[in-house]
Amino acid sequence: MNNILYINCTAKPQDRYGKVLREAGYRVHSGTWAELMPRMRNGTLSAQLVLAVCKILNAETGERLRTLTRAARSVPCVLVSEGMTVESYLRAQALGISEYLCEPVDDDELLRVVSALMQSFQQRKQSAAARSAGCC
Repeated sequence: MNNILYINCTAKPQDRYGKVLREAGYRVHSGTWAELMPRMRNGTLSAQLVLAVCKILNAETGERLRTLTRAARSVPCVLVSEGMTVESYLRAQALGISEYLCEPVDDDELLRVVSALMQSFQQRKQSAAARSAGCC
């Protein structure tokens, strides 16, 4: 299962990243923060990766991302934003963001990051299942 939750927090809804991911074979659930977060919180929408696209990382966006990473628990979260600074990168890391990409993001780079994070997530999940089953 390769489900990706794609949250677009920008004023101009675009689906460029969703299109790239779908063409690569991922199942993408796209929508706005208001549409997708309630489903994420109550467990009716599961994903192996969350991609959040936000214009800038400010206080409001930061609080949303904190809520997102708590709701996603161990699921890797990728933030795509404009104008990354060292401060915004460190803030994103403190919020639990797995990877921070600066727009414009090259399609190949996006796919490389998504693939690596999803592989890592699957390996951690399999290891945890083996440990809980008493194996290894």
